[in-house]
Amino acid sequence: MPASPPRFGCCASLDRVEAVQKAGYDFIELPAAPTLRPDEDGDEFAPMLNRLEHLTLPCEAFNIFLPGGIKIVGTEVDHERIDRYVKHLMDRASAVGGKVIVFGSGGARRVPEELDPVEALAQVAQFLRDAGTEAERFGVTIAIEPLNRGETNLINSVPEALDLANQVDHPNVQVLADLYHIEKEGESQDHLLAAQGRLAHVHVADTGRFAPGTGEYDTVGLFRRLKQIGYDGRISIECTWKDFEAEAPAALQFLRNTWEAA
Repeated sequence: MPASPPRFGCCASLDRVEAVQKAGYDFIELPAAPTLRPDEDGDEFAPMLNRLEHLTLPCEAFNIFLPGGIKIVGTEVDHERIDRYVKHLMDRASAVGGKVIVFGSGGARRVPEELDPVEALAQVAQFLRDAGTEAERFGVTIAIEPLNRGETNLINSVPEALDLANQVDHPNVQVLADLYHIEKEGESQDHLLAAQGRLAHVHVADTGRFAPGTGEYDTVGLFRRLKQIGYDGRISIECTWKDFEAEAPAALQFLRNTWEAA
């Protein structure tokens, strides 16, 4: 059993950082592509870097690794742009305290109809090997996020993410579990038990992808399995909020209470 509870964070845009901090979260998870602006050079990014460096709430995790317009599968992959993008992203994430980069990026990894899925998976694996090398330089971990089939057609379950991580075989490329996608896919939470030692990050939401504590998703089952594998890392809420200032503190308290009860 973990010696200490996990750190609870909230996925949000930069304009909500004060509200996230006021609600009591341990960290904020920011969208990487629009926040770190990896396609911009250093001078263009400098004002944003200064803003991020002076945040009083840690930004320990980033999602939206790649925007949909940057493809990593298919015949139109711009390797030079991707290499430059990844180097900038890892450098900037590390500079502002980032520890985990979530690799969801459903549009970037979507397999075109004309492409063999096996070939597409090989392309994603090579992308992650190269990105993992950059991540290692900056002390960042990439977490492969399984997405439901409504968002992408490649890597839709925790076992598939684990298989890919094993294929990549890089210490800085690990796996994420997302309760919303697990529920959407009807996936067994027992799949998490095979992720022991490979789980780098967790996302949670509740029924309809709304705030934790407002629906019927099996959060307590998720937390029991996380405790079973000794997980004590970060857990971020990634959901749609109806009233952020009212719901965010209650959702955080629900998670803390559920962790204690699990």
